Amino acid sequence: MEITLTIDRAEVLKEVANTTSYTGMKKTDDEGAIERIPTVDEDEQMLLRFWNESRAEVAKFFIRILVSEGMNEGNYVLKLNVTERFNSALVPSMKAGLFSYFVNNIVGLW
Repeated sequence: MEITLTIDRAEVLKEVANTTSYTGMKKTDDEGAIERIPTVDEDEQMLLRFWNESRAEVAKFFIRILVSEGMNEGNYVLKLNVTERFNSALVPSMKAGLFSYFVNNIVGLW
């Protein structure tokens, strides 16, 4: 059985911006943090590199069941071949976990 997980790159990068902005605001012991920590539009090329590194890690993790992975109109589409006994009720939580992985990995690389 094949399942498809789709992650919106723009939504991930928006959440990365929100997370880095929040982090910058919370660093009250560092006066310049609010200007240095948050991502800005000029960081797009670096963030896209981190996005692609994250994609490579995801593909490597799922290599045994990977059917295909790639971009389609700004969305990351991951197709996996799972056993027929796979509980499809798990797909939404897998998608949420994958979204969180992208955000956390990109913020970590940032």
